[in-house]
Amino acid sequence: MSSGREVTSVNEYPTADGNVGAAGGRDVLYAQVCPLDLPYRAARLFDYKVPTELRGVLRRGDFVTVPFGQGNRPCTALVMSVSDVPSPREGGGMPRYKELCDLLGTELHLPEDLLGLVLYMQEHLFCSIGEAVYAIIPAFMLGRADREYILTERGRALIYGETNVLPGSETSDSDSACEADALSHADAYGVPSGIPFGASDSTSDNRVSLTPTERRALSLLAATGTRSGTVRVSSVPEQSLRRALASLEERGCATSSIVVKRIGKSYVETARLAIPSKTAESEAARLERRAPVMAAILRRLCDEPEGIKLERLCAELECDRAAVLRLVKKGLAQLEKRESYRSFLPSSAADSTSSDNNKCVSEHAFAASVDSVERTDDIGASGEPNKSSDPALSALSPAQQRAYDQLEARYSLGNACASLMYGVTGSGKTRVIKAMIDRVLADGRQVIVLVPEISLTPQTVSYFSGVYGDRTVVIHSMLSHGERYDAYRRIKRGEARICIGTRSAVFAPFDNIGLIVIDEEQEHTYKSDSSPRYHARDIAAYRCGRHRAMMLLASATPSVESFYKAECGRYQLVRLDERYSGTPMPQVTVSGVAADLRCGVLIGRELDESIRQTLEAHRQIILFMNRRGYNHFMICPSCREAVHCPNCSVSMTYHAGRTGDELICHFCGHRERIPEKCPSCGSEHMTRVGFGIQRVEEELKTRYPSARILRMDADTTSAKNSFYDMLERFRAHEYDILLGTQMVTKGHDFPAVDVSGVILADTALYLEDFRASERAFSMMTQLVGRAGRAGQQGRAVIQTCNPDHPVIDYASRQDYDAFYKSEIAYRRAMLFPPFCHIALISVTGEDERSVMETSTGLYTLLTDLIGGEYRDVALICFGPFEAAVYRVNRTFRYRIVCKIKQDSRTRELLRRLLNFGGEKGIGGCTIAVDIDPDTV
Repeated sequence: MSSGREVTSVNEYPTADGNVGAAGGRDVLYAQVCPLDLPYRAARLFDYKVPTELRGVLRRGDFVTVPFGQGNRPCTALVMSVSDVPSPREGGGMPRYKELCDLLGTELHLPEDLLGLVLYMQEHLFCSIGEAVYAIIPAFMLGRADREYILTERGRALIYGETNVLPGSETSDSDSACEADALSHADAYGVPSGIPFGASDSTSDNRVSLTPTERRALSLLAATGTRSGTVRVSSVPEQSLRRALASLEERGCATSSIVVKRIGKSYVETARLAIPSKTAESEAARLERRAPVMAAILRRLCDEPEGIKLERLCAELECDRAAVLRLVKKGLAQLEKRESYRSFLPSSAADSTSSDNNKCVSEHAFAASVDSVERTDDIGASGEPNKSSDPALSALSPAQQRAYDQLEARYSLGNACASLMYGVTGSGKTRVIKAMIDRVLADGRQVIVLVPEISLTPQTVSYFSGVYGDRTVVIHSMLSHGERYDAYRRIKRGEARICIGTRSAVFAPFDNIGLIVIDEEQEHTYKSDSSPRYHARDIAAYRCGRHRAMMLLASATPSVESFYKAECGRYQLVRLDERYSGTPMPQVTVSGVAADLRCGVLIGRELDESIRQTLEAHRQIILFMNRRGYNHFMICPSCREAVHCPNCSVSMTYHAGRTGDELICHFCGHRERIPEKCPSCGSEHMTRVGFGIQRVEEELKTRYPSARILRMDADTTSAKNSFYDMLERFRAHEYDILLGTQMVTKGHDFPAVDVSGVILADTALYLEDFRASERAFSMMTQLVGRAGRAGQQGRAVIQTCNPDHPVIDYASRQDYDAFYKSEIAYRRAMLFPPFCHIALISVTGEDERSVMETSTGLYTLLTDLIGGEYRDVALICFGPFEAAVYRVNRTFRYRIVCKIKQDSRTRELLRRLLNFGGEKGIGGCTIAVDIDPDTV
C-alpha cells in the first residue's frame, strides 16, 4: 500500500492551538490512517495531525473519524501508525495536514493479532482494509460518521431578524420568486412556514446575499422551529443542498462537527429491598389488610436479597409498576438500573440455560460463571455426577478416549497445529470436542466453535451452555445488532471464554485462543461469497498460528482438500470408525424411481413401505428434497418458452401459497402472479414442469393423512428463531415427518428418528462443478447418518434414476475411504484442488457490452502479462465466458477461471488485473477475484 496524505489550504484547517502547523514540527504528532470506505484499488494511507487531547492516547489499531476529501466528508478510519514525523512526501514540499476529529472509544481497538489478520486478508483475499475490518467488527458497531450543521448567531439573525429586506436594497420579483420556491421546498422537509430570509445581520453592517439554494439550505437548518436548528448531511438527499450547507459554514452562518451514531447498551430495572429483611417482613404484615399487593411485593423481595427484575416481579405477582414505585417512595424498596446483555436464544432456550440475573453486568459475574463451570464439569453426559478423577474423560468410550489422547498430546506440545477428526455419523465427535475444550479452558485459554448452519447453533449452544454456563457466547448473522454488540462486549470484557457460531464467529476478538473447532468442516457455508471472500478454515489457520493454538476439523465426510492434507502429514488424522453406542450403521436401500417419476409418483415403493412401518411404530422420519417451491418452472407447449425472471436469466419457480400461487425468482426474489397467457406467444395453455418440496409435502399429506408433517426450508424459516422452534417441536415428537432442504441433513441428533430418505439424489449429482460428486456424497452420507442414533439400527432409502452411479454406491455403503480414493485420482488427473488453487476473476456490470469488452480486455492483459513480465508464474487460464447464470438482478456476469499456485508473484499478477479498471476505465464494471470459490 502506498503512502499519501490529504493536502489542505492554510486557512481552512488550523491545528488544535489555532495556528497552522507545517510538516516536521516535533511538537506535533501525525497519524497514518486508512479510511474504511475506500475501494480496494484506491486504498492507501493518509496523514492527519493528532489533536492535543489525543496525544498519548491514540495508538495503532484505534478507530477515528476524519474529514476526508475536498468536501471534508466525515469518514471512519483505522489508525495504522502514530509518529512525530509525517510520511515522506513525493516531490518534497511543505504540505499542510488536516486534523483528525475524534477517537471512537477504546473498546473497539484492534489488537496486533487482528490488525495482522486485516493485512493478511487484504493481501490474500484482494479486499480493501475496510472490508476486512467490517468482517471483524461489523459496521454498525463502529457507528456511522455524519456531519452535523448548526446555526450560528449570524445564521439565526438572517432567519429571525426583524426585517425581510437587506439594508440598502429592495426585494425584486425574481428574489421573491426564489424565496417562495425556497419556502415551498422547506415545506417538503417539514420546515415551518413564515420563516423570513435576507434579514440584517445583527453582528455586522455588511450585506449578506444568499443564493436561492443557500436560502433553501438555511430553511433546513430552521426545520426544528427553534433557534438551535441542526441538520445532518445524511438526511439531505440533494448534492446541491449539501454544497450550500458547506457554503453557509464558510459565510459564518453555520458551524459543523462530525458526529457518530452508534448502537446503545441495554438496561434492565431491578427491584430490591431498601430496608433489612426482618423490617420488611414486619412492614408486610402491617400492610397486609389495606395494601395486600404491596405486602406481597415486600415478601417477594425478601426472597431475592440480590434483587429481581422489575418486569419479572410484576408478571409473577400480576401487579403494575406503580405499586413498586409506592414502596420506593415510602423508602421500603429501591429500583436500580443495571446494564443488561440481550439474550441470544429464544426465550425457552434462554430460560433453560440461564438464571434471572445471569445476563446482568456486575463485578461478580465472571467469578459466578467460573463457579458454575466447576460444578457442571462434575456432570457426565447422562446428567449424573462423574465418578472418575478426570470428569471430562469419564463419559468417553475407548475409541473416543484414544482420539482424545492423540489430540491432547498434539495440543500439549504448545505449537500451532491442525488436526482432522474423521468419525462416522453417531461416533460421538462432540464428546471428544467437549473433552478438548475442558483441557484448553484448564489452561486459561479461549475456544471458538464453528458450525455450518444457523439451524445448528441453538442445539450446539444448548449443549455447551448447559456445561459451561455464562462463559458461552454466540455470534451469527441472525442476531440483532444489540445482541451482536453485547456478544462482542462480553468477549472483550473477559466474561466469555467460548464463542459458538457460524463462519463470522471465527473473528471473535479473543486475546488468548487455545482451540478453534470447525464442525462439519466440509460444508460450503464456511466460504463467504461476498467480499471479503474468505474461508473460515483459512482464517482459523491464521489465528491459530498467531496464538500457537490448535485448529480441530471434525466431519464424517471431510473435504477432499482436508483429507489430502491429513494424508500428506500437514494435518494430524484422528479416526473414529464406530458409533458411540455400538449401534450398527443404518441399513441403506437404493431405490430406482425413474418409472415412478414418469407417472408423477414421488414416493417409491421402498420408501413408502419404510414410512408406513415407522409411523405404525410411532417413530419419526426425516426426508430430504433439495429444491424449493412446488414446480420447477412453467413452460408454454406452443412456443416452448419458460416464464423467465425480468431481472435474471433464469426461469421462475412455481410456488403454492395460502394467499394464492405465484412465480418466484430464487436469485433476486422477484414475484409475479401466475400468468393466464404465455408472455411470449399469448397461448392460454401453460404447463408446469418438475417438482419441488411443496409438491412432495402435498403427496405426503395425501398418502399419510394422519401423519403430522413439518416442512423446513427457506420459505418457512424466514422468521427469527424459527429454526430453533421447529427443531425443538420435532424433537418433542410434535411431528412425525420432517421434510426439509439441506438444513436437515447434518449435525442433528434426533433419538426417535428410525428412517431417513432422499427423495431424488440426482438433483445434486449432475451439477456443472468439479465438487458436485463430493457434495452429493456428503449430503447422502450425512442424511443416512440421521437415522438409528438411539440404540437400534435405522434405515435409509436413497431414491434415484441412476441406481448404478458410483457415488450413490459409495454413499449407500458409507464408504468414505473408497470415495476419496476415486475422487482424488480424478482431481489429480484433471489438476483440480488440492493439486492447484482456483482464481475466479469476475466482471460484472449493468451494461452488457461494457462487461464483454472489459472481460476481453482483461483476458488480453492477462495473456500478455503471463507471456512477458510474469512468465515465471505458473498459471492456466480459461475464458472469458458467461457465468452459469449470466444475468442476476439486472447485472451481467462474465468469468475468467485460472488454475494457479498461491505465492507472492501470483498475487502480484492478480493485483495488476484488479488495477486494470483504474488504468483503462471499465465503463461501470466491477472486477473481483475469488480464490478457491465455492462454485466455478
